[in-house]
Amino acid sequence: LNDPNAQPQRANEAQKAWDLIRDDPKNISALRTLFYWYKDNGMYILANEVSRWATSQSIEINLVDEAQSAWAAGNTQRAKSLFKKALNNNSQATWYITRCLQALN
Repeated sequence: LNDPNAQPQRANEAQKAWDLIRDDPKNISALRTLFYWYKDNGMYILANEVSRWATSQSIEINLVDEAQSAWAAGNTQRAKSLFKKALNNNSQATWYITRCLQALN
């Protein structure tokens, strides 16, 4: 966390991910890199858009992370849907997901 080179390096990774997506819109690794870049930097609306794009391409990033991002972006319906899907997928985070769903209701 205290590495002053970490943030620019991650920004470079995000740029490379964009370049890869331009060449191959179904590049799973690039979509995940971009999603987490936006999510980790508090750009939840953009992370949510990457998540939607990935879903439209039948690519799953991480249901709990996608749900958290949707919730933070203010898209509570999508967050509920993703949390429920994660719960139905026998997620190991059952307790957490159940609490999130309770908070969203």
